[in-house]
Amino acid sequence: MTAAAILRIITMRLAVRLIPLRLLIRWVRRLQSRPSAPMTPGRAAARTALFVQARQLVPTRDSCLPDSIALLHFLRSRNMACRLVLGVRLDPFEAHCWIQDHDMILGDTHERVACFTPILQL
Repeated sequence: MTAAAILRIITMRLAVRLIPLRLLIRWVRRLQSRPSAPMTPGRAAARTALFVQARQLVPTRDSCLPDSIALLHFLRSRNMACRLVLGVRLDPFEAHCWIQDHDMILGDTHERVACFTPILQL
């Protein structure tokens, strides 16, 4: 599963550079339309921890969008329900995205995402 996570991370980092955002959003919406099951907190934490470990093997800065899409794809390919959330803060302006299942933040921290106001959930 680590190799699958690394492959998704690298693929999404390239895709974000090469594919227009509107097409990426359309692709994410298609992912979201697939059948899924609610995650138990333990299962979600275990899968997300595996993904985070894989992400550390291919480090980079400012990669929240591709890494969030990769995590979404990683979890959704295992029929686990989750969604992509895009948020902003105004002073100073900054955008950020993360994966969430109800109130459970996946692949990020509550402290980090609390600084942002969600503007789009896919």
